[in-house]
Amino acid sequence: MNSYEKKMLEILREGREHYGVLATKAEFEAEGTRTDELLRLLEIANKADVGLALKVGGCEAVRDMLEAKQFGVRYIIAPMVETPYALSKYIAAKDKVYSLEEQNDVSFLFNLETITAFNNLVPMLELAANKPGCDGVVFGRVDFSGSIGAGRDGIESEPVTQAVESAAKACSKYGLDFVVGGAVQLMRWSICSVLRRSTWIALKLARLCSADPLWFYPPCPTPYVRPCILNCCGCLISVNIMA
Repeated sequence: MNSYEKKMLEILREGREHYGVLATKAEFEAEGTRTDELLRLLEIANKADVGLALKVGGCEAVRDMLEAKQFGVRYIIAPMVETPYALSKYIAAKDKVYSLEEQNDVSFLFNLETITAFNNLVPMLELAANKPGCDGVVFGRVDFSGSIGAGRDGIESEPVTQAVESAAKACSKYGLDFVVGGAVQLMRWSICSVLRRSTWIALKLARLCSADPLWFYPPCPTPYVRPCILNCCGCLISVNIMA
């Protein structure tokens, strides 16, 4: 393990022990993670005792799921799932690759990242919440913002934040996990006001391409909180937000 990888390990261990880091993330889809890169990251994640989340290449990416199963990936995320039919293909693919017993050790999530998917959210959540179903939704703010014509600069806009809030409440109603992603970063924390303000959170993280820690302080205590997950800086992080 080289010095760079040792630093990654140190960051992940500190994140798990003190700041709610659940997993680190890679993707075959847009980032094009190579198998050798994935194996190195998997070793680091295992030593840090965190999971690995992998975004596969599509809703029916069976080969990607076979590799994920072989390597022991803990979270699988399907991108660009926009219709109940696409979600049904994802569910069928994961049932083809993973037995019911094996599925107990993996969380299967799908990306909600376009206005088309948002308009189909209720029937998709109904499908996800029923057996065989899947476990939850990842809201991709960057692509969602692009799909409504707001561009990347629109991720902090009120329409995007309202859509995230609406999706979060819907997932809560159906008992599904909800992950917020899409350029969650320092000084851009309107997303932590989703569901009307977060509890006070202090998260220390570092991008795996940098040794400099990032500190997040979205203050505002609330009387009622529930767990949420942020997809931030290459990690899945458990935080509390107002329900």
